[in-house]
Amino acid sequence: MKILKLTQGSPDWLAWRQLGIGGSDAPIIMGVSPYSTREKLLGQKLGLVPKDEAYAMRRGSRLEPSARGMYQIREGYSSAEPVCVIHPDFDWCRASLDGLVLGAMDQPSHVLEIKCWSWQKHDYVLNGIVPDEVYPQIQHQLFCCELDRCDLVSYNPSEKFLATGEEYACLTVKADATYQASMFKEELRFWEELNERLRARTVRSGWQAPITEDL
Repeated sequence: MKILKLTQGSPDWLAWRQLGIGGSDAPIIMGVSPYSTREKLLGQKLGLVPKDEAYAMRRGSRLEPSARGMYQIREGYSSAEPVCVIHPDFDWCRASLDGLVLGAMDQPSHVLEIKCWSWQKHDYVLNGIVPDEVYPQIQHQLFCCELDRCDLVSYNPSEKFLATGEEYACLTVKADATYQASMFKEELRFWEELNERLRARTVRSGWQAPITEDL
């Protein structure tokens, strides 16, 4: 994988995300996102549909540092810094990781994905269940990084879970080569369609498309 020095949330990071397919795009492309659709995502990538920052996303950004710190303490990792990565062979395949835990000795590196979900989805993780909507995101990240493991952390510091000491849950998700192959086909199809629409706009209006890379 190629690691980039980008500050997540910065204008440069937003522009970089626009020029590829990221982990949060994967559930939409695979048709399991409850928040968006493939056509809406195409419109956003084309600059025709504004992106909305949902309350859940703002809440996640606020709670993520606490969740990362708890992960490091409970699981015994000294560092799990957020990074941006690109697949070594497919420049459009990108991921903004909540954390990359670098391997040491005989332990390989792995990905950290943090979710600050509602109590219903937090309950899933507490019971060892990976919610459907996050599975494509995790598999995309693992494919992009060429790694085999992601730790999915769910953090919900509400009174309901603080009272029982269950505000934190962690599940290990392994790479699924069969799913990744299917997902790659869908993502590539999406990428090709996006580029075709960008080229069509360029021909019609003379507008310079932001994505110029040949497939």
